[in-house]
Amino acid sequence: MQPIAAFRIPSYDQKLADQICYRIASGETLTSILQEPNMPTMTSVWTWIRDRPAFALAYNQAQREQMRSWANEIIHLADDSSEDWIKATGKRGQPIKPTLNREHIERTKVRIQARQWLMARFAPEQFSEAVARGEGSGSAGAQALLGGASAKELVQQMVHLLAQFDVTIPADKLRLMLDAIDHASTTGYGLKTLPASDT
Repeated sequence: MQPIAAFRIPSYDQKLADQICYRIASGETLTSILQEPNMPTMTSVWTWIRDRPAFALAYNQAQREQMRSWANEIIHLADDSSEDWIKATGKRGQPIKPTLNREHIERTKVRIQARQWLMARFAPEQFSEAVARGEGSGSAGAQALLGGASAKELVQQMVHLLAQFDVTIPADKLRLMLDAIDHASTTGYGLKTLPASDT
């Protein structure tokens, strides 16, 4: 019996990574993009996001742009009535009263609702129902801005990213950053300017 070959993630490809982010920002979904030939697998992309902070940030920004693209798509879907009615002709070829294309209308409704649901969760500070009602302030609004991550997680991600460029942050500055983000998540007044360090 031959041994099973170890599963290997394809190496990171900057060109493909840039293409994926660009197309996501344009409104395409990751699933549809990765179905094309020569694209990496979904597992590869998740691994890139986990192991490469720069790509993780680019991907996150692309998703935010994707939400704006979907907002435009929703307007187009709502305004497009070209297939709302089914035109028909009688036995002698004469036009008869068109019938409502309920299947198309329901499908359009589902497409709009699916985008709205995802937009409210990926970009709640812009598209959630609470923000639309003027309820996006306070700690909930700040947590939406921070994407649900804790202050410690955010700083760790930033430190990891800066380390890729041989940039280090003094311990006292890290403490100030944690305090500032904690303050934002508690009061909802947003991220304040960090106070000057004594050093």
